[in-house]
Amino acid sequence: MKKEVKKPKAKSKSSPSKQAPAPKTLGEHGLQNYQHPDVFGKWLGYRVTARDRVKHIVEGELEIRHDHLSPAARVHGGVIAAFFDWMCGAAVFTTMQPQDFCSTVDLKVNYFRPLELGDVLRARAEVVFRGKRLCTVQSLLYRGEATEPAAMATATYNIVSDRGQGPTSPSPARTKS
Repeated sequence: MKKEVKKPKAKSKSSPSKQAPAPKTLGEHGLQNYQHPDVFGKWLGYRVTARDRVKHIVEGELEIRHDHLSPAARVHGGVIAAFFDWMCGAAVFTTMQPQDFCSTVDLKVNYFRPLELGDVLRARAEVVFRGKRLCTVQSLLYRGEATEPAAMATATYNIVSDRGQGPTSPSPARTKS
């Protein structure tokens, strides 16, 4: 698998105001229906570190900032769920045609270990099933260079193929004769 970005440096404490560079639109990667900038992803701060379009695997990382923490000073579970949703969705993107859309149908997250400020999280998401309309992905998340996962997820996505009808055209099944 070709690495697109170098591995993260050692664990560091980021300031809450430090933001990741703005992720490009997915349209720049050939997905025509994804032209809006990923503003939420910019806030979350994930980075894709590797992508294999043949094996349908994506790797990424997220450095935990102060604004990712719950009142218990641990990472909020929603941050991890959002990171998994992005990583799993990115793996689905490797299976899609330029005119396709996808949306999350189901996301199941298991949390195994607490995560803290400054942790650099690594995730690997892999497509395990791709049908005509559904795609299922599994992902593991690791804290730094740990070999035991801190969390895992399975996710299912709905794939909608445009097939030249356009986003506002009625589907043939709904057209009256």
